Amino acid sequence: SHCAQYSAEKRDEERMCDHLIRAAKYRDHVTATQLIQKIVNILTDKHGAWGSSAFSRPREFWRLDYWEDDLRRRRRFVRNPFGSTHSKATLKAAAEHVVPGINAPEEDVLKGKQSIRSQALGNQNSESEILLDGDDDTLSSLEEKELENLTGPVNMSTSAQLVAPAVVVKGTLSITASELYFEVDEEEASFKTIDPKILTYTEGLHGKWLFTEIRAVFSRRYLLQNTALEIFMANRTAVMFNFPDAGTVKKVVQCLPRVGVGTNFGLPQTRRISQASPKQLYKASNMTQRWQRREISNFEYLIFLNTISGRTYNDLNQYPVFPWVLADYKSETLDLNKPATFRDLSKPMGAQTEKRRDMFIQRFNEVENSEGDLAMRCHYCTHYSSAIIVSSFLVRMEPFSHTFLTLQGGYDIAERMFHSVKKDWDSASRDNMSDVRELIPEFYYLPDFLVNTN
Repeated sequence: SHCAQYSAEKRDEERMCDHLIRAAKYRDHVTATQLIQKIVNILTDKHGAWGSSAFSRPREFWRLDYWEDDLRRRRRFVRNPFGSTHSKATLKAAAEHVVPGINAPEEDVLKGKQSIRSQALGNQNSESEILLDGDDDTLSSLEEKELENLTGPVNMSTSAQLVAPAVVVKGTLSITASELYFEVDEEEASFKTIDPKILTYTEGLHGKWLFTEIRAVFSRRYLLQNTALEIFMANRTAVMFNFPDAGTVKKVVQCLPRVGVGTNFGLPQTRRISQASPKQLYKASNMTQRWQRREISNFEYLIFLNTISGRTYNDLNQYPVFPWVLADYKSETLDLNKPATFRDLSKPMGAQTEKRRDMFIQRFNEVENSEGDLAMRCHYCTHYSSAIIVSSFLVRMEPFSHTFLTLQGGYDIAERMFHSVKKDWDSASRDNMSDVRELIPEFYYLPDFLVNTN
């Protein structure tokens, strides 16, 4: 029996080593391809050496970068080689909502169709398919000894899900003495159904992170379970993983470096702090006292509350939430001494007017009085934040434009999309019983999301 057990363990170990070797080769190939693409983008830029050549892109597109500043604001835009005008969605909307007497010029329609065709061809030649065509001899040229030095002994390996905006993919997380790896399972059935365009905006599918790059580790909830971790890196980005159970989360934290939740909140850098609850982090930190002493701004304090409570840019259903502050969207000049200029922050969006509050209370009582399912008894049947609310606010920026199309199935008519801050305020504070939305941080630092630059 001991012999059989030893043989089984040996096979598992060999299988894991084989997986790591193949993953390392594939990851290097992915990195090389990305570097080549970056060089081509630089050369074909309008200021590059090939900027005036025939290979230059006819139009530049931009997307929001995942880089964050010290206040966790994402303000940097980068060129988007996968960008498009989403002609397919636009043409579909135009066909469904034709205005009599107004026809799109034939040339524009043809351009749209050509864009659709080029985008479809681009998806067929996705990066993963190109990389899989690599020469086996080329991939195997790396010495196994060098690979062992690169990866080191595996201290832990577990199944995990990479949680990214608009997508969740299954794979394997491996931890060595100095590095963290994630390899997506491309043979998994659900992975094959994901829109290739969404994957082009997803980072970390074949990820490798050095322990020296890790700056903070936070416990996170995913699908209402305490089974996730968010890891913040030195390059100002973050990656989020969901695990099978809470026990696995603890094991992963023990294998990661002892960095706590970083140095910004006045907390010790221990593994215990990384596993602390939001309530424990709030009580142990000094941020509230600093805010009361006006050492930090309202924005910085709200970002702190969002971060420790589990709000994350990596999960659109748990996106950071900021409140409506202004209530006057009619006046050309705001009177800051007038209470009516501001939203009542002591009340939720469902109680901004007496009439609205009474209607929600009536809804709550009607379920009880009608002997209905008491589990369905609630004041609000919708949430103050959700993936579709976030993507609708940010619909004019990639990658959220494509996220919105994926979630919604296409662009809606203009009147039903986010096009007026005033109308959204009226809807959420007074007019619509199905709308109690709050805002997102971008309203307070990124005016670019209000402009359709693409």
